Amino acid sequence: MNIEGIMLRMGVVSVCMSGLVLSGCLGSAEGEVFDEDLGETEQAIGSECAGATATVSVNGSANWVSPQTYDTISCYKGVVVDVNNIAAPGGVAYATMYWADSAPTTQAACEDSWIQADVFESIGGNWVYQFSMDDNGQWDAGTGTCKALSVGTGVTPLKTYRFSMTARTFHHSSAPTRKVGISTGGI
Repeated sequence: MNIEGIMLRMGVVSVCMSGLVLSGCLGSAEGEVFDEDLGETEQAIGSECAGATATVSVNGSANWVSPQTYDTISCYKGVVVDVNNIAAPGGVAYATMYWADSAPTTQAACEDSWIQADVFESIGGNWVYQFSMDDNGQWDAGTGTCKALSVGTGVTPLKTYRFSMTARTFHHSSAPTRKVGISTGGI
């Protein structure tokens, strides 16, 4: 085998490996490792929850807490809450989703804890994905406690919304679920 043939093969291998790195199939040359389950976690709840059957459906406002273990068909390890004609007595409506389970008691467990909520609006009888919010636990070293996890958003009064939510001991598809709650209302 001559030097030109070796160099040509090395160039082809280099181009192929670069393509695999760019496509996310391999880590980078610096040793970056891709979490294979990240895609599964990202898809665990999200736009596919639009097709799920609601876990609970309420009119006007919601004040609901899930059980600790859940898994909704078409919304993996998530719960789905529909709020029809969301109430806002003063014209300003909101929705807050929060960790409703016992608080993690160690810094590591706190910082691993995670919640996510996806918001859908009913438009023309269809659930239209709006956005996603998430939060990780934050440890307060001064008090030795975990800051309560929550996410919230303003919403348009008298519109109908779907909220898909999950709370887990860590941000991974295999993580156990925890109680998650929702409170909606207006001022």
